[in-house]
Amino acid sequence: MGKQTFVINGSLEGYNEHEKKRRGNPYAANSAKVRTENGIAWAIKAAKIQPISTRQWVMIEWHEDTSGRKRGRDPDNIRSAKKFILDALQKTKVLPNDNRKYIAGFTDRFVYEKEKAKVIVTLADYEEE
Repeated sequence: MGKQTFVINGSLEGYNEHEKKRRGNPYAANSAKVRTENGIAWAIKAAKIQPISTRQWVMIEWHEDTSGRKRGRDPDNIRSAKKFILDALQKTKVLPNDNRKYIAGFTDRFVYEKEKAKVIVTLADYEEE
């Protein structure tokens, strides 16, 4: 199938934000996770991403808006939202599973700029050498 790309407008909740909610109210944290996955699912459907049956390399470009902040969030905090993305890909039946059979690996790129935050996700067929 080659490559398929979709864009999630805005930033996704990072580990620190999610953990704070989880400690305060587990139900609120779960509700936020569901809302986040539903938003990602909407982006997947809007981009008309086709179901995948082969191993994929997942490339994620995290664009962080640094307006009004000294600096953006830490990369490890940002990239924890990868879980939400993979769960949404399964929920929309693009990926049958997020195990080794379908996910070959990941590449993360972090862009800090004074522009609107977004996440660009590219799924590419993985060809073993």
